[in-house]
Amino acid sequence: METRRRVSVFLPAFNEVDNLEGAVADIVWAASEVLTDYEILIIDDGSTDGTGPLADRLARENPRIRAIHQPTNMGIAAAYERALGEARLDYFSFLAADGEIARESVRDILGSVGRADIVAPYHQNPRARQAHRRFLTWASTALVNALFRQRMHYYQGPCTTPASRWASPTWTALTAAPRRCRPRTS
Repeated sequence: METRRRVSVFLPAFNEVDNLEGAVADIVWAASEVLTDYEILIIDDGSTDGTGPLADRLARENPRIRAIHQPTNMGIAAAYERALGEARLDYFSFLAADGEIARESVRDILGSVGRADIVAPYHQNPRARQAHRRFLTWASTALVNALFRQRMHYYQGPCTTPASRWASPTWTALTAAPRRCRPRTS
């Protein structure tokens, strides 16, 4: 029996007018390739650069896109919580609105949905990141791995999980299907 791959993709956007349309186009392309159904939840986090009207236009043009507006910049945690509350499909994921991840990697991430409880991608070339970011990533990953006895490569990326897991206070299992992400080259 084939897994139904129905994913709500959260796209946090704060002043991303220059990047949002391309990021959405990449997600639409990738999702259309590998998912049964999808929705894109653009959470405009109080942007002042035209991101909000652009999100509205994208939502009008594609019924799978919803533009949701925060009244002020409330931060990533509030946007994430809002997106979780708005999500309608079986799995929940997030991707950055800056289009940082190559669309082929977005396709690989979404294509891994259903193979494990958590799809946790990581950078294929960590050396491309600034040294202090590599150190912070290494330190936080080592800490989480030690605390929870895991061997993950990365925790801070665009993870995908079953949406029902967020509603269940008893969920403690952590399984993962690591996927490497290629950075955008253009």
